[in-house]
Amino acid sequence: MCPRIKLIVANIEFKNLVEIEAWQEIQSNFSSVTQIPMRTVDPAGRPLTKFSGAPHLCAEYLAGSPLLIKECTNCLPGFLGGRENPDQNLSYTCLFGLRNFIATLKLDPQTPLAYVIIGPVVLINYKPKSDYVQLAQQYNLNLNELYNAITDVKLSSFNSMLSVVALIEDVGNYLIKHAYKTLTAQMEMANTANLERLNRLFKVFLDVAFQVTGADAGSVMLLDKAKEELSIFASRGIAEAISKNARIKYGEGISGTVAKERTSLLINDRISDNRIRSYLGRPNLKSSMVLPIKFKEDTLGVVNLSTTRNSPVTFNSNDLKTMDRLVDLMVVALH
Repeated sequence: MCPRIKLIVANIEFKNLVEIEAWQEIQSNFSSVTQIPMRTVDPAGRPLTKFSGAPHLCAEYLAGSPLLIKECTNCLPGFLGGRENPDQNLSYTCLFGLRNFIATLKLDPQTPLAYVIIGPVVLINYKPKSDYVQLAQQYNLNLNELYNAITDVKLSSFNSMLSVVALIEDVGNYLIKHAYKTLTAQMEMANTANLERLNRLFKVFLDVAFQVTGADAGSVMLLDKAKEELSIFASRGIAEAISKNARIKYGEGISGTVAKERTSLLINDRISDNRIRSYLGRPNLKSSMVLPIKFKEDTLGVVNLSTTRNSPVTFNSNDLKTMDRLVDLMVVALH
């Protein structure tokens, strides 16, 4: 897998793999069958779906209390930006003693993409009404109305909830992994096609550059920003062993300096830039041009062109200007 695809995959989100509308329907069907409320959030705790099967307590009763809006909004575990502390089973108890369980949807153990909050539910039995007197007073709620809303929440067992969590994880993770395989395969195919098109473009560019300037050797080097180095993508007149293995650090050497400073260089017997004088050590070269490939504020790489000592051609400032314009045309074609 190429570095660009690895980068995209590393930053992938749940919505890139599973359509939210489709997942909303799956979630709602689960909720309808089990009679258990569910909602899905991203790794930052932001909602991805609407609350399926939300009980009257959450959907209408508590949501209508200004004092409880903030409390209910923060009804998430701490690692999702809420105020609750989950236990070892990834379940937590809300302000009113109701339990929520968490299903993790992930590509692998290190890459969680979403979390399904399953609940609230009441485990085993409802508490007596007297247990809610203090909360009703604290939040200015009618005790009877509060208790009726709480006893409307579904009763469930701990093991039943763990089974629901496992089932949702199985379905969600299957969808994620299947979509991931499909996406990466598509990206690999697209990347291969793009590399072929780039290769053709750069070969045509070098053909034209050689005809225009009379160069004996040349290359197009692309910048790998992650590694901060330039490598040859296409070349002509350069030994294959060199073109495959050449690596130039960004900001170092002649090509690295041109890439960093984004200014073209003309190098021959009469013209020598002080910035690169110390790098000149190839007596077989008579004349060279090194030009940055840039798009807006982005540096993509450099173009190198040279003639040998036996060549009648010596590059001049007009050649440099011509090649600058030709590189600009190539960039237009790239984008």
